[in-house]
Order: sequence, then C-alpha cells, then structure tokens
Amino acid sequence: MIFCENYSDLPTNKPKLFRNKLRRERNKLRKERQKEDENWFGNITGIGFDGRRDATLQISELNGKYYTSTILEDHYVITGEPGDFYLDHFSPESGKGIDIAHGIYKKVCGTELENRLSLVKADGTNVNTGHRNGSIRYLEMFLGNETLDSLSTDQYYAYRICCSIITGDVDDDLALLEVGPINHSRWLTLACRILRYYASLVKPSKNLKMIAEFIVTVYFPSWFHIKVN
Repeated sequence: MIFCENYSDLPTNKPKLFRNKLRRERNKLRKERQKEDENWFGNITGIGFDGRRDATLQISELNGKYYTSTILEDHYVITGEPGDFYLDHFSPESGKGIDIAHGIYKKVCGTELENRLSLVKADGTNVNTGHRNGSIRYLEMFLGNETLDSLSTDQYYAYRICCSIITGDVDDDLALLEVGPINHSRWLTLACRILRYYASLVKPSKNLKMIAEFIVTVYFPSWFHIKVN
C-alpha cells in the first residue's frame, strides 16, 4: 500500500490510498463516534464510582536533581448508569468522604448530569454511605439535591433483581454485577444470592419459590421503605 498525492503519481502495480480520501474517512468516523457518545450521555441518569489505593510513582526535584519515589494514592473510576460504562477517573486529595465527593462533583459540574442525576451507586462502606460524612451525602449537598438515591452496590443489585423477577425480564448486564459473599449477619446479601439462584433455574423447587416470593413481596419492600423513611 502506498500513499498518493495526485493521479500523476499513480504506479500501475501497487494498491493505492489517497491521503485526502483517508482524511475524509477519519473525519467521518470521528463525527460518528462523537454522535454515539452524545447519545450515550443523553441516556445517563445515574453514576457509579469505586476506587482503590495503588502504589504510584512520584517524581520530585531537589537542588536541580530529579528523584523518584513510590507513594500510596487513591484512584477512583466513575461509570455511567444504565449500562455501567466508563465515564471518567480522578484522584481525590484524601480518602475522606468530602474529598471523594468533591472529585466527583468537579467531573459532573457543568454537564447535563448536574441537573438530572437521580442515582448514585457505590460500595456500602461508611466513607461512601455514612449519613453525615459519607461521600454520597456530601455529593447531595454539592448538587443541592437532598433526594438523591444513595444505593450501595448490593442495594442496587437488590433493586434490579427484584424488578427483573417481577417483570420476568432479566437484563444481560445484571449477570455481570457482583454480589457480596454470603454472611449470616448480612441478610441483604443473602437475599440477593437467593434471588440470583432462583432466576438461574428453569424449574425451581416449591420451597425456593416460596422463599423468593417472600423476599420480593415482603422483605425487600419493607427494607426499602425503612431506608427511604
């Protein structure tokens, strides 16, 4: 394959690719991708975020010389909902709830999400879901939205799996969501796993049907009612 500027440069025995044609195709593809991104963004009504502390290489200067060192730094990823696809990432100043919320707010501020954000999902740790100093609570304050749904990952899964069993329509991305390990002190996780097992069977047993019906019609409605109020 060779590039040609004009027809006079055309050899007779080589495949040809004109630079202008290549440039037009690139611009066309770029516009198509931008349009797809805009459509994705228009469907976003919620976000999810998660982070971890990684060893990060740092370069510092002293007396005109550069030195490298390794520090522990928090890295967070923001995803869009529905779809659970990548939106952005950031490094908060610290692992405190207010700094995490501030990092998210800087990414959301000035976008359409600032006014229509209706759901935030995160791990159910106190730094995220704490009712006073949790990052979701601070994000509500930054956005001026006191009714923002603050669901942990397990709570979000509970809501989704209940809706799927009631409607009989299980979304493909629901199978990709992880459920916490079984723990007798965490009934929410145990109920989620029971419903996941129930949904995976073609012919569930009579006892399993009774348990699943109790979870969907009694346990989870009561749990969410208590959380809202």
